[in-house]
Amino acid sequence: MPGRLLGRERELAKLAELLQAASSGGGAFAWLEGEAGIGKTRVLDSTAQIARERGFTVLSAAAQELEAHRPFAVVADCLRVDLCELTRAEELLAFIEAEAEAETARSPVLFVLDDLQWAGPSSLAFLGRLALELPALPALVLAAARPLPRRPELERLAAAIGARGGVQVVLGPLEAAVCEAIAEEIIGGEPGPELSARLGSCGGNPLFVSELLGALAAENTMQTRPDGSVEVGAAGSPRSLSLTVLGRLSFLPAEVTELLALASVLGSSFSASDLSLLTGRPTAQLWGPLWIGYHPRQGRASTIGVYGLKLPTP
Repeated sequence: MPGRLLGRERELAKLAELLQAASSGGGAFAWLEGEAGIGKTRVLDSTAQIARERGFTVLSAAAQELEAHRPFAVVADCLRVDLCELTRAEELLAFIEAEAEAETARSPVLFVLDDLQWAGPSSLAFLGRLALELPALPALVLAAARPLPRRPELERLAAAIGARGGVQVVLGPLEAAVCEAIAEEIIGGEPGPELSARLGSCGGNPLFVSELLGALAAENTMQTRPDGSVEVGAAGSPRSLSLTVLGRLSFLPAEVTELLALASVLGSSFSASDLSLLTGRPTAQLWGPLWIGYHPRQGRASTIGVYGLKLPTP
């Protein structure tokens, strides 16, 4: 990935505004949402750098799927505290709240919490309580999550934060020109027409752009032309990129990924009737799984888009 964060200037400007307000005692909760690989962690890191330059204490942690059962896991990791000696729920909660209050008493604080889709119920409940206190604290809580999987506890927290004036920042696909600029920084030359078309198939996902270029470089299929541009042959996408895409969709039900894989055979646009003929299933049975792969809250294809597909026509 390039050193500069490209294409997220507007989102960073908004988060910088929230940091400015928090430094004066007007804390807030910012909810960063986007599909896997879209650049959430890069935005978190860039915001943390801005916060440090402004004198904030930055505390960060990422939720782990296998630690969702551990009480207050991601919150404790963020605050850098050990809860092993505490067993009662009320003791744990009181200790966590005291630590958070102590941190904000020393200096403005940016709490960075990544991958909240894996956070346990106790951590999410604490964040809901903290959101109530933030307007009077010199603190910004910046939490990031994927749109899926979406457990009920996470949905409730997101709704509560929105109701309390929290700010939602949705990272959508990068524009084609930004993807090409990212590619140019990585490969050292302007992408040629065929390579540009390949980049377009990445659906505006910067991770897939980086993975594609790395795979093409490993296969030694890119060439620098006399004019300095970089071009590639017309073969299909490298297998390593396909494996990366499949890995990023592993949280989806098997029925959904199998259906998306079959749909990709029909091309980037297809009709539900064509998919019905291919699968041997009635059209009415296809819409449910396909809609899981298409995230309507963002109004655009997310997981379907990773396959280079558009939601089918009836």
